[in-house]
Formats: sequence, structure tokens, C-alpha cells
Amino acid sequence: MTRLMASCLALMLGATMAGAQVSVQNYEAPGNLAPTQNRGCITLAQADPGLSPPDLALSVLACARKNRPADAAALWDLMIARGMFDTERVTDKTAHQAVDVLAMQTSAELSPAQLSKISAEQKRLVPPGRPAEAAFCAQLQALGAPRHDPTWMTAHGMQAFRAPGKPALARNFNAEKAWKTALNSVLRCAN
Repeated sequence: MTRLMASCLALMLGATMAGAQVSVQNYEAPGNLAPTQNRGCITLAQADPGLSPPDLALSVLACARKNRPADAAALWDLMIARGMFDTERVTDKTAHQAVDVLAMQTSAELSPAQLSKISAEQKRLVPPGRPAEAAFCAQLQALGAPRHDPTWMTAHGMQAFRAPGKPALARNFNAEKAWKTALNSVLRCAN
């Protein structure tokens, strides 16, 4: 009897919803996935630790537009590694998907030809199935641990709405250790 009632209720709700217009409202906290500076197309060596992943996304796009896929590929990998670094220091787990969303948004801005060139360069930098090339890892390690503001990520999570202004950062955070973890997990840069 209970299943029959549940089925009838589901059918009634479905019929009601079919005739109704559904409105979706997107809420976004200030700073969500937002860049703070635009350096244009830069080299990996110019990507100082103050550049956030959204800042680097702008540089990836600028390099792709200037037909500099090697720079775009290196900056892309750095963007993802710095995003993973932020997942180590941001305690709101709902904010961690910001890395994936940023990557999807950046990819959507690139043409298939640009994506193909960047992918080819990434395979050259870090061949599939092998640890990352030592020179590329050394360049990333030389940049040092990121020092950018993590608001781009914290504003992406639910805590930005549930407890605005409350720090969503890990206590006793070890930036050097988190950076090594990020490099190893993203690019397999053995430390």
C-alpha cells in the first residue's frame, strides 16, 4: 500500500512539474573563480608565486591566442598544481571542485586546435606513464610555494554562504609540504 501511495504521489508531482515553468537561480559569492591580475602571455619563469590559478588561466588563454602552446601547457600544469595546493589549505571541501570548474571554463575558451597543441606540449613536458621530466619539475620547484590569495576557491564553496567571513583555511598549514604534495600528485615530481 505504501509503494502505491508513493507511486501516485510521484506521478502527481511529475504531472504538476511538467506544466510548471522551472526557474533556476545561480548564486555566486564575490571572488568565486575570479582572477586578481592579468599578466598576459608569460613564461613559466615569470609565473611568480603570487599568481592564483584564475590569474594563470588568463595567461594560458593569452599564450594560446599568441600561438605559444609550450608556454600555455606549462602554465596550465602550474595552474592545476596551484589549485591542488589550495585544496590542501582550504578546509571547505565543497570549494575544492573549483579546480575542475576553472579547468573546464578555461578549456571552453580554447579552440579544438589550441587544445590539441597544448595537449601535445603537455605530453612532451610530462610523458604519459613516466615520472615528470626532471627539468620541468625543477622549474616548478624553483618557483616556490604559492603565496596567492585563496579567495578564488573559498568563495566557490558552501561556507561562503553558510558562514561568510569565517576563515576556511587550515590551521598550522605547512605551505612547503603542501606544495611538494601538489607537485607530486599532479605531475609526479618526486621530492
